Amino acid sequence: MIFRDFVLKDPLLRFLHHLSNGYKLYAVGGIVRDYLLGRKSLDYDIVVVGNFRDIVNEFLKKYGGKLIQITEFGTAKIKLDGIVVDIARARKESYPEPGSLPVVKPSNNIFEDLKRRDFTINAMAISLNLNDVGRLIDPFSGYEDLFERKLLRVLKDRSFYDDPTRAFRGVRYKNRFELQYENRILKQEIPFALEILPRISFARVRNELERTAIEEKRADMFKEIKRFGLLDHLGERLDAPDTSFDRLDEILTDLSSEHWLPFTLLVVQLREDLPDLKRHEKHVIKTFREFLKREIPDDPIKIHEMFYNVDEIIPLLIGLIKGKEILVDYYHARKQVKIHVSGDVLVSSGIRKENIRRFLIELFVKKWLGEIKSKDEELNFIKKWTS
Repeated sequence: MIFRDFVLKDPLLRFLHHLSNGYKLYAVGGIVRDYLLGRKSLDYDIVVVGNFRDIVNEFLKKYGGKLIQITEFGTAKIKLDGIVVDIARARKESYPEPGSLPVVKPSNNIFEDLKRRDFTINAMAISLNLNDVGRLIDPFSGYEDLFERKLLRVLKDRSFYDDPTRAFRGVRYKNRFELQYENRILKQEIPFALEILPRISFARVRNELERTAIEEKRADMFKEIKRFGLLDHLGERLDAPDTSFDRLDEILTDLSSEHWLPFTLLVVQLREDLPDLKRHEKHVIKTFREFLKREIPDDPIKIHEMFYNVDEIIPLLIGLIKGKEILVDYYHARKQVKIHVSGDVLVSSGIRKENIRRFLIELFVKKWLGEIKSKDEELNFIKKWTS
């Protein structure tokens, strides 16, 4: 199949096409897959068979952009007007140990470069070369998997044994593109991932969770992560209902990588001693684990007393896990209720400093329940409280 328009209608790819004289250049992986699906892609992955540095230098000289990374392994990352261009020399790789980072060697063959990838739908390339521009290179039938079989397939046996983080990427691709897993993934590769995941760094797992948290179908993805047990090595598994993931997705409206933590805490009680956690994240995890053991009252005053100085995500998660709708309502109140009277007003009104916290708890609850709505009503409540 030939996709000349893919190259010639895109200014950047058209430039690389003209630059390819004397080199072999290919658009590969996600940008090809997304083009075939009619999806917009902001990242360009380009593979060079030949002199990698010459291509990088020519690109920067004639097209512009800022070089933000270049490595000894023959990869460069260039930032350009809101997009990222990854230019890499064709490579082949091997894994000295299960779960280790691969050992990479240069290759003079685009097929070897495609062979090292994770899934067939990511192992396609489109030629940017003068003599065969737009030719689809698909040695593993990724096109058929994407459009005809609607199947997610790994390229080789023991794929998740070599790199268990592929299990997380598989969950994303399967749900994002509405595919089905091949039986080999379910029967063989997921068990391999579960065996090797405890051996790899938490930073690599966290990276996959952050990427999952910005997906439109993240709720379904985290449900599947839970169902496969991909995080069971990080703490005690939780029995949160599947609906809690959907509710959390509706409540946390923006797609943010920071949401990896609340979604993960619906899956597993993370250990707070995990490396690469930020101080705030450690505190949230510790507090979450503590409150998960507590009996939760139904009285609004007692609820606010309990969670007064606690990050509002904690009562939300506890409410979703335990089916306590009042805690979900309380979360929204914490986000929306504003107290207008200042501390100075409270002190001058005669409220003793040691009683201000109690007063603010009662005032907040009355505003939460709609019994007080305006600043004037707050001032009247002060008068009643001090009379």
